[in-house]
Amino acid sequence: MAAPRRIPHPRRPHPRDTWWIEVDQDTENLPRLRAKLRTYTDYLHHGGTGPHGGTPQVLFTTPTPHRCTTIGDLITGLPPPAKNTFTIVMHHHAANHLIAALHDQ
Repeated sequence: MAAPRRIPHPRRPHPRDTWWIEVDQDTENLPRLRAKLRTYTDYLHHGGTGPHGGTPQVLFTTPTPHRCTTIGDLITGLPPPAKNTFTIVMHHHAANHLIAALHDQ
């Protein structure tokens, strides 16, 4: 009987490898979106972390360029760490964005 092979473990997850994903369908009004964004920034501002102890990134995917701009405008008005936490892309760019971001780590 052959000895079991040791399978190499992939690199340890980097804290920036953690992403929370919001799939926006353009159904929530702006006050609701603002509150949702505020919840994320408040959590992180008060020391909240992701599963590996780092600050997670939040990816918002949207159906239209207009909605990307609308959410971006809401983020601009938020306190730190909002600018470094949120990324907004259209739905069909989400997978490629995540692949590129994780590859660059």
